Amino acid sequence: MDDVEFLSKERVTLRGRLILAFLSVALAFFALALYANFAVEFSEQVLEDLLVKSGLFALVQEARVSTVFHQALSEMCHIAKRNQDLIVLAAVLGGLFVIIIGYYVVKKIDEAFQLRHKITLSLHSTVQQQKELNEELRSEIKKRVLAEKELQEMAITDGLTGLYNHRYMNQFLHIEHNRALRYQHDLSVIMLDIDYFKNVNDSYGHGCGDVVLLGIAEILQYRVRSTDMIARFDAGQAVVARYGGEEMAVILPQTPVDGAVGLAEDLRRMIEAYTFYCEDVRINVTVSLGVAATTGDREETWSALLGMADAALYRAKNEGRNRVVRFS
Repeated sequence: MDDVEFLSKERVTLRGRLILAFLSVALAFFALALYANFAVEFSEQVLEDLLVKSGLFALVQEARVSTVFHQALSEMCHIAKRNQDLIVLAAVLGGLFVIIIGYYVVKKIDEAFQLRHKITLSLHSTVQQQKELNEELRSEIKKRVLAEKELQEMAITDGLTGLYNHRYMNQFLHIEHNRALRYQHDLSVIMLDIDYFKNVNDSYGHGCGDVVLLGIAEILQYRVRSTDMIARFDAGQAVVARYGGEEMAVILPQTPVDGAVGLAEDLRRMIEAYTFYCEDVRINVTVSLGVAATTGDREETWSALLGMADAALYRAKNEGRNRVVRFS
């Protein structure tokens, strides 16, 4: 409200100056009226005194026209006395006129300042409303951005474990496979399947099965570096995937097959040694893992690489489970 305070101060200052100016002019007119009222009464004596002091009266007497001179002087004073009332009236009317005009001007200036004050307040109100609307708009945009981000996360992540889903994993593997072939980088894939996971669901319920899935997902996230991508495979149907999908995959860019095999063995041992708690039940599981890596063949596809890792996983299950098998 700085502008409003400034307008109020400016209004008071301008009003004071105008009132002072008009009162000064009115007082001047009233002073003229007073002067006219008293000046004529003393004008004849004053003129005679001036003539005597100046020596003109002696000259008039020597010229023997003093009688004529006195008559002329008396006539002038008589005329002045007759016009005295007119002069006083004109001066008084002039002063009143100035006061009326001053009052009118000050009133109009007050009205103008009041209008300006209202406009200023309206502008302030409009600006404040605009600020509030902008703030609401920013808040709405922020909410929409967060909602879009959540939708994007939901579109590429598994609802139960928080790992990337099958679709996004395929996109990621496709991109990384093309990059590996172009720049001759290593790229490895680990496929993981929980051994006898159906027995866990049948024995303890799907809720306990979810606890196992979440626990394994946390182990994977803890052990695998952040530049790698972990994805959960489901059975191809979203509803079934939440309760029955026990396959997971780890994509390892710029990682040779020996490093991937070592990581897979670490994961196998960590999961085997871990105890999952579901209510009062203690659950221990093992996993089978298949590992494959790019061959450098330009004709190789990302789906073929995934198929090699899946074939290695199949061998691990057929050979007794709870083991790591490298595709060869």
